[in-house]
Amino acid sequence: MVMEPTMERIFHPDSYGYRPGRSALDAVGTARKRCWKFDWVIDLDIKSFFDSIPWHLIEKAVAHHTELSWIRLYVKRWLQAPVEKEDGILVERTRGTPQGSVVSPLLANLVLHYAFDHWMQRTFPCLCFERYADDAIVHCRTESEARTVMEAIRKRLAECGLELHPEKTRIVYCKDNKRRKECEHISFDFLGYSVLQRHIERRETREGK
Repeated sequence: MVMEPTMERIFHPDSYGYRPGRSALDAVGTARKRCWKFDWVIDLDIKSFFDSIPWHLIEKAVAHHTELSWIRLYVKRWLQAPVEKEDGILVERTRGTPQGSVVSPLLANLVLHYAFDHWMQRTFPCLCFERYADDAIVHCRTESEARTVMEAIRKRLAECGLELHPEKTRIVYCKDNKRRKECEHISFDFLGYSVLQRHIERRETREGK
């Protein structure tokens, strides 16, 4: 897409999804290293993200980065195009981006750049995070800080018409030989890898066993 070079110049360095020269393994490796420094993480997931993105956020972000009317019109018509199901039925949509398109990941990253990345950098400049599409890890120093930040993120996403997944979002303690506090969650899965006690393991699926 013609806008990609422009977008790459503004995207946050800890945004890893669907970007050249960055991978899921890069994101996992960075998350693991930061778990040595920060005792707590927020393991968060945005519920039905690609199907829930409000169109006005996409159109506003695109308009902010291009004055070319044909690009804005293309994006608008592409968003409004009905989706064909497997049985051939066309389904009208009022929000979200069609998955499988080469345009969708770029626009999704653009929305989350403003809804999450840029906001985090401005609101919590001392905290680190790794984001891969709608999956993210936020590193915090204390449990209290993690709860405060998670609630702030919840409110921020709600302002943007998005929602944290209630079952997949949780606070995790980075327990190891020196950090021995008893907590409910002491490991987390991130992009197919399990991170626990300063170790990292490839998470097996039933098909992979």
